[in-house]
Amino acid sequence: MNLGVSSNFSSDFLLKIIDEYENLNSSASIRVYVDSREEILKKLNNGVISLAILEDGSGIEKDNSVAFFQDELLIISSEEDEFEGKTILDSDDLSEKKFVLGDLDEYSKKLFLNYLRDKNIPIDLKFMCQNKDMVLNIVKNSDAISLGSNSFFKGEDIDMYKVKDLEIKRTFFIVYNKDQFLKNDLKNFIRFIDERFNINNGN
Repeated sequence: MNLGVSSNFSSDFLLKIIDEYENLNSSASIRVYVDSREEILKKLNNGVISLAILEDGSGIEKDNSVAFFQDELLIISSEEDEFEGKTILDSDDLSEKKFVLGDLDEYSKKLFLNYLRDKNIPIDLKFMCQNKDMVLNIVKNSDAISLGSNSFFKGEDIDMYKVKDLEIKRTFFIVYNKDQFLKNDLKNFIRFIDERFNINNGN
C-alpha cells in the first residue's frame, strides 16, 4: 500500500499509527511518501499513491474522504521558561519573545500571524525551521518559543500553553482517489483509521 502524507503530519505520531496497523495485520506493508500537501494531492490524482493523509478540507470532496483526527496548536517552550504556574498565556507573555517558526500549514500560520497583528504583539522571528527536531532543539536550549502541535510534541520534555483568545485546530483527513477501485486492504486501513481516531467518536 502506498500512502502519501502531508509534511505537517509526518512525525513519530504517524509511525505509531503504521506500526499499530502492521502489527494487527501481518500481511500489510505500507510505503510512505512525505511531501507538501499540493504534491501529495497530485500523486493521489495521478495514481502514484493509493491513499493520502492531509490537513484542511480544501480541495477534498466529502464522498472520498474521512475526517479522522483533530489537533490543536499550542505555544511550546523550554521547561526552564518564565511562565511557571501558568496554563494560559496572554498577549503580554508573547510580546518581544524570540520565536521559532516551524513547518506550519498555511492556514494555521495565517491565523497565528493575524492574531499577533490584531493584538499588536511584536515578536522577534528569530528562526525558520523545516522540521520538528530543529524546533525542539532550539526551544529546549534557548529562551525562544514556538507554535507546535499538541499531539506531535506531547512527551518531549517541554512546556505547552494555550493562548487567551487564540484557538487553532486542524482537522486531518484520509483521502482516496474516487476514480480508482478500492481494494480490501485499502478499505481495511481506512476503517482502522476511522475507528481508531475518529473525532466523531470522541477519541
